[in-house]
Amino acid sequence: SLKDEVILMDNIIQIGTLQGVVPIAILCWLLGTAVKNTASIEDKHIPVIVGVFGLILGIAGHFINILGLGDMDIYTAGSVGILSSFMSVYVSQLQKQYSSNNSNKD
Repeated sequence: SLKDEVILMDNIIQIGTLQGVVPIAILCWLLGTAVKNTASIEDKHIPVIVGVFGLILGIAGHFINILGLGDMDIYTAGSVGILSSFMSVYVSQLQKQYSSNNSNKD
């Protein structure tokens, strides 16, 4: 229906403002870095850990009504959390590739 489409577009616009994405991505990146540096967990499991953490943060943000996540439905808020966590994994991989490319040039 038109009302559902308007609500969906409103949620997309809210996601686009980055009010909830950036803080969750930063927290997820910090968790991923901490797990990598301190735990004896294989690297392949870190994206899953970070993804679950992002989901929890997104849903918590919905119920606590912070970061603009309270205005979204719970599924959208959870999706924002998961996508934010994967953005942190992507940034981490970019750092890794950039540093390995620079070391190969020497």
